Amino acid sequence: MSDLTRREALFVAGACACCAMSVDLAQADEGDQPKRQAPAALPKSVQIGKTADFAKPGFYDKFAKQKLMVANIGDKLVAMTVVCTHKGCAVKPNPANPEGLKCPCHKAEFDVKGMPTHGPARSPLDRFALTQGADGVITVDMTKSFIESKWEDPASFIALKPADAAK
Repeated sequence: MSDLTRREALFVAGACACCAMSVDLAQADEGDQPKRQAPAALPKSVQIGKTADFAKPGFYDKFAKQKLMVANIGDKLVAMTVVCTHKGCAVKPNPANPEGLKCPCHKAEFDVKGMPTHGPARSPLDRFALTQGADGVITVDMTKSFIESKWEDPASFIALKPADAAK
């Protein structure tokens, strides 16, 4: 067996890199949305407070350093990733649209639910599991995420009582 030429070695290395990327972009069982996982450096869970702390509709970005955005979307409290689905930059509240998020890197925009409204991002932001303890404190489980087709899973949100949502 002969030694590989430099060109052959580069070809093999490139093929390995492509295979590694395809693992990251493996399709979800529903079809067209790639699975995304939270980076390993993130905390496994974050206590975010009680529903009264999120009474006003809209975004709460005080957990952005943990790659987490909390949103009151009327009758639900959700926690979503701030990692843009286009190239991984951190999205921020959109100053031009208080009910939206904007990626500063490539100008992708998302609505309050995390759905892309302006390219280049085409996939919605993933949501994380939420639980509420007997003391009312809400914990975000960042080890469990939900793609759009699973957003109605009761573990993907905290239902807000009409009094909570109206405050």
